[in-house]
Amino acid sequence: MLMNAHSKISVLILFVLSLFGCASSTKGKVLRNTLLAGAAGAAYGSTRSDYKATHAAMYGASTAALAALVSIYAYDPDKSNEELRKETAELKYKLDQLEKPSLIDRGNSLFKSQIPSSLAKLVQPGEWKHYKLDQWIQDPSNPNVWLRQVEMYEIIPPSHGNQ
Repeated sequence: MLMNAHSKISVLILFVLSLFGCASSTKGKVLRNTLLAGAAGAAYGSTRSDYKATHAAMYGASTAALAALVSIYAYDPDKSNEELRKETAELKYKLDQLEKPSLIDRGNSLFKSQIPSSLAKLVQPGEWKHYKLDQWIQDPSNPNVWLRQVEMYEIIPPSHGNQ
């Protein structure tokens, strides 16, 4: 079968576009598929015996539109974006847990000492909390010195509501 000029150009365009077949972005993949399908449709339409240009335009446009629709659903960027968002949230949570101090012990009197029973009615002790942490801080007076904090005590003063 002899090919006319339109068919040869369409085949040449189809060949050149297939060389760029390794598109990595979603837009690139959709564009590549649209152009390839449009060129293939135009090549097929130009083989018709009557109204070659009209058939080439009609088949090319129809196949390009169909390929674009299929490609948009096949290469859905929302799905991969949602997976990346979930992974980022999980990693952020894990990082926050590493930086967050963990409570080791707590009490409502002096560090594990009991208040004598004769003073218990007169003294209302505050609370204390003992945390384990692992963080480095820079010495404010010397930027070349870093301190590692491994534990922290939080002293909560007694409430003054019962006086």
